[in-house]
Amino acid sequence: MKFSYLFCGVGKIKKFFLIAALVLFSFPALAGEYTGKVKAMYVDQYGRVLLNIDGPGQPNCHQALWQFNFNLSGTSAKEWFSMLLATRAMGTSIRLGYVDNPAGECTVVYFYFLD
Repeated sequence: MKFSYLFCGVGKIKKFFLIAALVLFSFPALAGEYTGKVKAMYVDQYGRVLLNIDGPGQPNCHQALWQFNFNLSGTSAKEWFSMLLATRAMGTSIRLGYVDNPAGECTVVYFYFLD
């Protein structure tokens, strides 16, 4: 009787780890992070933001003219654009996470400010 009480939570633990694994693998794999100052920014007629960051080394992006991109129609895109404008105006660095794109610019998945 006592042993059955001890093992009744095992199913819950397995469910927890299964859910945690699904959540972890449902996000796109990040190719990397890159830190630097906003060097150039361009918004095209379709709401696509093209971006170059001046930082140490080179990001794993395969486009000669523009390093990164995101679309202004995304959930957080307008906030990201405001962050980029603020960092550009202040001359401070920003870090971004991106997914590699062998056919062009890397796609941004997050931004954050640095001290």
